[in-house]
Amino acid sequence: MPPVVALRPASELAQRQPGVWEQLPESMRQIALTRSAIARRVVERMEWQSQRAALRSVVCEIRAGLHNNAIRLLGKTPSEPALRRWASALSQNGVEALAPGYTGRVRKAYGWEVRAQRLFAQPQRPAYSTVAYWLRQEGFDSASESRVRRYLKSLPSNQTETSRKRVGGHYYDQNIRPHVRRDVTVLNVGDVYEADGHCCDDYVQHPQTGKHFRPELTTFIDVRSSKITGWWLGEFENSIDVLYALSSAIRNYGHVPVMLHTDPGSGYVNKMLSDEATGFYARLDITAVTTIPGNARGKGLQEGWFRWFEERLGKRFPAFCGHCRTDDELSRLAMRIKRGDISIPTFEQYHDAVRDYIETYNNTAKKSLDGQTPNQLWEQLNPNPLHLPLDVLMRPRREASVRSWEVRFENRFYKAAELAQYERRKVVVEYDIHDESKVWIRDSKGRLVCEALLVEKRPWAAENVLADRRARSLKGQQKRLQAHADEAAARAHRPITTAAMIDALDAPMHVETPALAHQLLDAGHRLASPSTPSQPIARPVSTAVLAHVAAEMQADAEESETSDHRYARACALEGMEKIDAAEARWLAIYQTSSEYAAQRLMQQGFENDDAGVDAPASETTARFDDGFTTGA
Repeated sequence: MPPVVALRPASELAQRQPGVWEQLPESMRQIALTRSAIARRVVERMEWQSQRAALRSVVCEIRAGLHNNAIRLLGKTPSEPALRRWASALSQNGVEALAPGYTGRVRKAYGWEVRAQRLFAQPQRPAYSTVAYWLRQEGFDSASESRVRRYLKSLPSNQTETSRKRVGGHYYDQNIRPHVRRDVTVLNVGDVYEADGHCCDDYVQHPQTGKHFRPELTTFIDVRSSKITGWWLGEFENSIDVLYALSSAIRNYGHVPVMLHTDPGSGYVNKMLSDEATGFYARLDITAVTTIPGNARGKGLQEGWFRWFEERLGKRFPAFCGHCRTDDELSRLAMRIKRGDISIPTFEQYHDAVRDYIETYNNTAKKSLDGQTPNQLWEQLNPNPLHLPLDVLMRPRREASVRSWEVRFENRFYKAAELAQYERRKVVVEYDIHDESKVWIRDSKGRLVCEALLVEKRPWAAENVLADRRARSLKGQQKRLQAHADEAAARAHRPITTAAMIDALDAPMHVETPALAHQLLDAGHRLASPSTPSQPIARPVSTAVLAHVAAEMQADAEESETSDHRYARACALEGMEKIDAAEARWLAIYQTSSEYAAQRLMQQGFENDDAGVDAPASETTARFDDGFTTGA
C-alpha cells in the first residue's frame, strides 16, 4: 500500500501567475488548492505508470480514506474522468486552472441601466425604490424594485452611493477623498500655532442684557504639543477678540510663534492684524498662513479639539443646543429658557468652566504624543522672546494723514506740535482700544515721533473705541430690523385701490363729460346719451374689471345713502321745474325700480291714514324726514 500523502503548501504546488491568482475569491482559491493536492498524486504516478493505472491507484487511495480531508472540503468524491481533467489542467496551466469555472447566471440587459445610474447619482439622493418608480413612469415596465436595487448595488460604490454628485462636492472632499497627512514631529514646540473661533453650543446669560446668547470661543493651539496656549471668550468673532487671545498666548509664556495657521475669516485677515505695514503679524514677525475656504481639514487639530470640547463640556449644561440634540427638545429650548423651565449659566460661570476644561486638557495624556501630556511636551519649548513692550502689544496701528498739525482717527482729532514736521504726510497712528485720551504717532519706519492729545470730541461720540464699534453694530442691527418691518408693513397694505384702478381705466379713454363715465359704471351697463355723444375708446376694457369697479362703487354708495334718502331725493326732483340731464337720467332709472314702488305705496298709506287727501310732495318729504338724519 502506498504511503499516506499529506497536503503540500500552496507555494510548492505550482507556479502561479501573480495577476490571476490574487483576483480569485478566497473560496475558489481554497477549492483549487484542494483539487491540486489530489491531481498532484495522479501526475506523480504517471511518471512510472500509465495514465489509466495512475488514475485507478488514486481512486483506490480515495476509497481507502487517505484523502478524507480533501474530500470533506470538496463536498463530494471526484470521479475518474474528473481526476483526468484535473491532472491535465494542472500540468498545462497550473493551479489557477483548477479553480471553479462557473461564472454564475449571466445577467440580462433591460435597457434602463444607464438611466438608473443617472437618476440615482443626484444631489436629491433618491432611494432605490424611488428610482425604480421613476423608471416605470418613463416606460420601463421591467424596472422592478428588486432588479433596480440589485443592479445598483452590484456597481462600484464610487458610481452609486458614494459618487460625488450624490453626496455633494463639499461632503465628498471632506469625508471621502483622501487627504494629505502631515508629520508634525518635524516641528519644534511653539513653532506653529493654529487659531480658530467656535460659536459655543450652549446658551449663556448675556453679561449686559441677561438674555440667552451663544458666546464665541477663540483659541490658539500649538501644533506640535497640542497645547492650548491662549484663548478668549467673547460675543462673536472679531479682530479684537483674536488680538486678545493672541496677546494672552504671548504674554503667558513670553513666546512668539514663527507661523500662524488660520482660516481666511474677517477676524484673522484684516488691516489691524494682517496689514503689511501696520498689522500685528508684521510687527511681531509672524508668518500668517490661511487655509482654503471651506476646507475643515486644513485646521483638523482645531476642529477635533472643538468637537471633544462640546462632547465633554458643552453637553454637561442643560441649555446645550447642538445639532446632536433631539429635535423636539431643540425646537422648544429657547421658549423653555424664557419661561424659566431651564436654567442657564451666567457668563462668569461658563467662563470658569471653559478655563477649568482647558487646564484639564493640557494635563491629560494623549496617544498621539506617545503618552505625554501637552504640558509635558511644552517643557521642550525654546522661547522666542517678545521684542515689543507688553503695553505696546495691545495697541493697534493705522495710517493717517496730517492736516493742520492734527490727525483724524475714529472721528476724533489729535494734535501735537511735532506734527508740523509731517504736514500733508502719512504717519502711523498707534492707539489704545481702552483709552482715547491720546495716541502715539510713528513715522514710516516705525520710530516714535510724539504723543498726540485729544483736542476735539464730538458730543455724541462714545467713550472709547470699543463703545463706538458696539454702537455701529447696534445701528446696523436696527437698520436691518427696520427694513424687515417696513417690508412687512408694505405687504400688509392693499396694492391696488379702487381709485387707482379707475384712474388706470380712465387714462386711455377720452370722454367729453367725465361724470358720464362714472355714471355708466355706477349703473352697471352702458347708456347712450343723445346730447353728449362719446368718442371711440382707444382700447377695450375687460367686462370683469368694469363689473368689479361698478360693484365696489355701488357698495360705497349704498353704505352712505339709504333707501329712504333716495326716495326723498326722487320726490324733491319731481317737484323741481328744471333739473340737469344727469339727475333726470337717475330719476328715470330710479322710478322704474321696485324700491321706488314700495316707498310710494308706503307713503300713500301714511297720507290716507293722516288726512285722507293728497299733500304736496315737498310737505310729504319734510314730514317723512322728521325721524331720520339725511346724508350730505
